[in-house]
Amino acid sequence: MREIEVGVRYDLQNPPAFFGLVEVNALIEAGAVVAAVEPAAVLTRILGENPETTRLTICGFAVKLRLRDPGEPAEG
Repeated sequence: MREIEVGVRYDLQNPPAFFGLVEVNALIEAGAVVAAVEPAAVLTRILGENPETTRLTICGFAVKLRLRDPGEPAEG
């Protein structure tokens, strides 16, 4: 079983940057099966801090894919 994070990073100065998709798609094309999709992370950027609060902006997200290789038995 393989675990790979896929997602996107975003900021106003650059186009969205995707990660993990090329690797996952290559595995699926080779016969791997997606066994599970799980939440992984919300990507944030600090806008400002003071002793009482921290201001954040969301700049992306990620999910974790669990892939089973061809011929690998299903968990259970």
